[in-house]
Amino acid sequence: MGLFEFLKKKPSENVVVVRPVAVSDFPAEDKNGRKALTVREADIYGVGRSFGGVSAQDIISGLSIGDSVVLENSKTGDAVRVLSSDMKQFGFLPEWKDVNTPKVKYEVHKSLEQGATVLARVKRKYTNNNGSVGVVIDICRYSAR
Repeated sequence: MGLFEFLKKKPSENVVVVRPVAVSDFPAEDKNGRKALTVREADIYGVGRSFGGVSAQDIISGLSIGDSVVLENSKTGDAVRVLSSDMKQFGFLPEWKDVNTPKVKYEVHKSLEQGATVLARVKRKYTNNNGSVGVVIDICRYSAR
């Protein structure tokens, strides 16, 4: 399967499609005057799970296109948690095994460790083959210095 055919497939919890997004969709600078570096699109992993006894699907049902979401480094390991604006987790940034795919989770994790601003928002929602609702977010990283 070529790249074009891969990109035409409907994303699912097991398929990750990452595309650059226009930086102009986010502020050019954060509140500290630091410039936007990159904007990426990521399909959230774990949307069929429960976190802290709350179903991710229940959280996702309350999300709308354009809603801000919070990205937070896990307190254990190098996972990046994805949370609603009221701090309820509904997934993780996924791992990528393909060396040609941008390492979004790694970039975000490192930015958060360095104290850089990372903004994210819901880009779209879709229905997976199993009936669960998936979420794609846009992520903008800003320089740390």
